Amino acid sequence: MWRDPLSGAWTAGPLLSGLGRLTAFAVTSDGIWVGGDRGAGFVRPMSPLLRILYAPTDLPGGVTAIASEGSYLWIGTTEGLVRLRLQGR
Repeated sequence: MWRDPLSGAWTAGPLLSGLGRLTAFAVTSDGIWVGGDRGAGFVRPMSPLLRILYAPTDLPGGVTAIASEGSYLWIGTTEGLVRLRLQGR
């Protein structure tokens, strides 16, 4: 992922390109959740991609917000709110 300093837009690298336009980020103790208009992905720094959730098969819509609280990840989508239990917590 990188950010264009002129436009301020975030661009996904090859592993996250399936997420579409990036719209949300959440940092957890073990990595970063990235949301886009076609789903969400989890990455760890210096490691390959670990998990992708696509809309509409895994999530009800495109991601508009992501937040981590305790052992849960909250994902706001264009079609509603999703709560996921984070493993290993």
